[in-house]
Amino acid sequence: MPWLADEAPAALSTEPTLLLALGAVGSYALFSLGWTAYGLAGLRAGVLPRSISTGIALGGVLGFSALLAPYGIPLGVAVLALGVWMLRVAERPEPRAVGYVGPGVGPTPRRR
Repeated sequence: MPWLADEAPAALSTEPTLLLALGAVGSYALFSLGWTAYGLAGLRAGVLPRSISTGIALGGVLGFSALLAPYGIPLGVAVLALGVWMLRVAERPEPRAVGYVGPGVGPTPRRR
């Protein structure tokens, strides 16, 4: 912003436009959709604990209002729990390979 204030001071004194409002709403919506999709994908794949995936998905839904004080807390707590879990887990769970067709002719056999 200091560069913009030096180069184009009139840009900071104009009224907000419809394009700016649409950009803000689109940004909030994509933020919320992205975290919700991440939580649901983790839940569906079964590679993350169910509680953390659910928390991320719910935090993503509430993330539309994340700039308002209490609404960012659930997502922050869920991402914190994910980080703690990733640091503490000794053995990574094997992702479920349901219907995966790898390179070659047919489904790849599961390794045990």
